[in-house]
Order: sequence, then C-alpha cells, then structure tokens
Amino acid sequence: MEKKISDLTISEFTKLMEETFIKVLESKSKRPLRERGVLPEELQSDFAKSVLKRGIRLKILGTDYMPLNGVTRYQLKEFADLASELLGIKRNKWSIFESFWGLRNMSQIRQVEANIKEMEKIWAEFPELGYGKMIRPKGFVKVK
Repeated sequence: MEKKISDLTISEFTKLMEETFIKVLESKSKRPLRERGVLPEELQSDFAKSVLKRGIRLKILGTDYMPLNGVTRYQLKEFADLASELLGIKRNKWSIFESFWGLRNMSQIRQVEANIKEMEKIWAEFPELGYGKMIRPKGFVKVK
C-alpha cells in the first residue's frame, strides 16, 4: 500500500524528492546516461590517459578518471580545457567531457576570484602549454 505524502517522514519525503529530481534530470538530458563513466574514444590513447593522470595527481579525478567529491565545476572545466588543448581536441571538447563526467553546460561555467589559487595548481600540471599566473581582470576585487 502506498503512503500519502502527508504520511511520509521527512527522510522518506527527502528521498522521494531526490529520486524524482534525478528522474526529471535524466529525462531532460540530451545524452544517454549509459555514456557516463565510459572513457570516450578521444581519451583512450596512452597519451590521453597520461594527461588524465595529471587530474589524479591534482586530486581532481579518481583512478577511474571520474571527478572526486568536493571538486568544483570550474576546476573540471579548467582541467578539461587544458587537457583538450594538449590533446589537440578542438571540436566538441565540452561534449566529450560532459558525457564522460555526466555534466552539462561546461562551456557556460564562469570563473570566480576564489578559484584562482586552485586554477594555478591545475596550470602548473600543464607547463608545456605555457600558462603562468592568471592576470586578474580589471575591476576584480580580492576576496579575503
């Protein structure tokens, strides 16, 4: 027998809402979920895997090359951007990582001042691309 919403405990209601939210997101996604976690063809070469291992060293990715808990979307965007550049992926770079990591709209993620130190750690893993410290845009105020 099904319970009415008014008869649910808070934890039961929360779980029901989370499950419903996930189902809605899955139904709205343009990418099939079966692609999530499956290493895309563009990232299967030994060189590509060596680039992804930089994410493991940075504690952004786990040994399965999936994002670790606590990693920000901007860190993932920056890593994907630099990895794509190093791998020579110009077309569809965002969709490759979005499908693999189960994210959406990576190109729309914007940088915030609080992330600069984390970004500098990521840039340090890609010295061959010549990135140094970020130049702060005019009008940026340092957040303490």
